[in-house]
Amino acid sequence: MRSVQKVSQNLHADFDASNISDHTRTLASNLSRHLGFDQALQICEENQWHGVLAALIDMDRRKH
Repeated sequence: MRSVQKVSQNLHADFDASNISDHTRTLASNLSRHLGFDQALQICEENQWHGVLAALIDMDRRKH
């Protein structure tokens, strides 16, 4: 199981969450809802979907 902290440490750039488009946030939300959060993180890492990954991490941070 992946953790948000581990994944965010592996990012090459620090994304500004205010620049994430609504479409990217929707994709992140749909992936998380349909696959589960951990699987969505994995898919984003494997496909190098850095923006969607940033949106997932931002979603997780907002929950806490």
